[in-house]
Amino acid sequence: MRNDVHTIDKNTKYFNEKLNSHRVFFLTGAGISIDSNMPSVQNILNKTTEIFLPSYSSETTESSDNEVLSKKLKNLINSNDTPLQPEMFYGTLLRFFNDRRSNLKLWSCLLESHQESLGIKIFPNVAHYFLVYYSVMAGVPLLTMNYDTLFEKAFIELKDLGLICGHIQIYTPDEQPPSLENKISGLVLCKLHGTIEDYEGNFNHSSIKTTMSEITKITSEWSNFIRELCNSLFPCFVGYSGRDIDYFPIFQSIYKKNSNINTNLFWVDKFDSSCSTSLLRKVKETNAVQVNGYFKDVLQGISHLFVNQVILTCFSLSNFKNRESSVEKLLSPIISDMKKDIEVLEVVETVFLLTLLVNHGDNSDTIFNEIKNKLNIWSDIEHSIYLSLLTLYIRLNRERGDFIEYRNSSMKLKQITNKRLDFATYLYAETEIISSYQMEIPNFEGYRPIFSDYLLFTVTFIRMLKLILQYQNIEYNTTLEEFKIRTLALVLKIPILKHSVKYFIYKIRSKAQSQGNFATLVSCDKYLSRISEHNEELINGTIDAAKTIGDFSAEQIVLRDVGDIETALQRAISGGNTLNTLKTIIKKARKNSNYLSREELDLFESCEDKINSISLRRALARIKSELKIQEL
Repeated sequence: MRNDVHTIDKNTKYFNEKLNSHRVFFLTGAGISIDSNMPSVQNILNKTTEIFLPSYSSETTESSDNEVLSKKLKNLINSNDTPLQPEMFYGTLLRFFNDRRSNLKLWSCLLESHQESLGIKIFPNVAHYFLVYYSVMAGVPLLTMNYDTLFEKAFIELKDLGLICGHIQIYTPDEQPPSLENKISGLVLCKLHGTIEDYEGNFNHSSIKTTMSEITKITSEWSNFIRELCNSLFPCFVGYSGRDIDYFPIFQSIYKKNSNINTNLFWVDKFDSSCSTSLLRKVKETNAVQVNGYFKDVLQGISHLFVNQVILTCFSLSNFKNRESSVEKLLSPIISDMKKDIEVLEVVETVFLLTLLVNHGDNSDTIFNEIKNKLNIWSDIEHSIYLSLLTLYIRLNRERGDFIEYRNSSMKLKQITNKRLDFATYLYAETEIISSYQMEIPNFEGYRPIFSDYLLFTVTFIRMLKLILQYQNIEYNTTLEEFKIRTLALVLKIPILKHSVKYFIYKIRSKAQSQGNFATLVSCDKYLSRISEHNEELINGTIDAAKTIGDFSAEQIVLRDVGDIETALQRAISGGNTLNTLKTIIKKARKNSNYLSREELDLFESCEDKINSISLRRALARIKSELKIQEL
């Protein structure tokens, strides 16, 4: 049936209207290259995991400890709800195996030279052709998160056919963004996460942004560039999930509810029952105009409405190409080479696996007991591996509310670490020792502190300040910045200092972003969302970022602070966070005149039994005496 204005929904019609007036610029994600049979992020992540974690692809019927852990990791990687962020994986990978070029080698499958060496041709698809043509003719930049060179290929082909003219200019995040003062000529391609090829066509491993630290470092120049574009043009997302923590928050802040922006954001995707709740929430948070359908189908739908016949030409170019390339054939030679060069010891594989799982917020008994077990039987393993394992143990004891073991294991870490040779680990141990006392300061809804609580508060605060002053002149250190945030969290309890605290948190946050310190970034937002009440954009952004980096404790705290008690409680229980579970139950009771159900009171008592801090147990006993059972 012929497509005309009567068969197109109002959002698509509106989108077409802005396209024809050259008022749209595009940002694309990995989904745009799927129709070209280019290996996906998921393909490369899974294959890289198999190389560095042999048990990940094991087919044996026996279940070793590593295979059990690998199954948990596989579920995470393939999860639709809270999948493992690729940048989290690569950040951990490069910490354990620090040869960047070798460890990222699988990405070289995107190189045209590699494809040609195997007799494989990967061509642009209709989306690449149209977006390049449109961006050149409209004189607007084209933004992409992708490393591949399919846009570059599409430009060359369209230029050879005489359909466009000019030159291609490529900008990466390590450079200044293009100027918008002069009229754009040719294709201005902004590769926001880097490019796979250097100017000579070689593997550009140093350009691609594969870790959380790298994608956190967005400069004010690029942020301002995006904002300036949105002032006069309508952005459109294609093949994009919005899961990054660098650029999506910028669009989120521009198009937040009640903003004064005069443009709209278009989001093209198949918005049906298979669409993730995370994506739908992001669409809502940006007040995006939903253009429903895969991009090629949307183009097909507006092909007779768009000026001239360019869309049909793009389809013809795309359909003419043979797309029988094999992802397996592309990856196999590189995998073979990597396996020859890389040997992973079982002990390293175990600690790598455990680190990935803990980094993603897995505090389960399975993980905790595995770490505790290995610490007991692996006392003679390589020192750096043992330190990594002990650090995981410290983190889990903090989450689980075992503050005595949290403190003792932190003291042990300090004792066995050489301050001169490994200052970062030594400082981490020092900060965790003091933080173990901070965690014992009662901070429950409706709780009235007693003298001993004030004393603990004062002594701990002095110790925290002393440590910060002791190391104030060292180079930027992630651990120390995180410790500063914890110190400010104490000051936050003093109402008169609230605005001063807010100023310092913003200052730490700004520096954290410039340094790629994503953990401190989330910590800052956690407390800013508490100070800035009813800021829905900040709250949702913090929750998304916390889930992205696996800081589910931060997610629980924000949910509890904004009154989503049931979700916060569910998350705290499933995450094994004893203290957050108690705080959420207490908040629920306070909202219900101190009434709890029998099941909730049982849960309170169960968590109370796990707390081994004298000050906290004393506070919990007083709170428990105020609680009442709600009869059905």
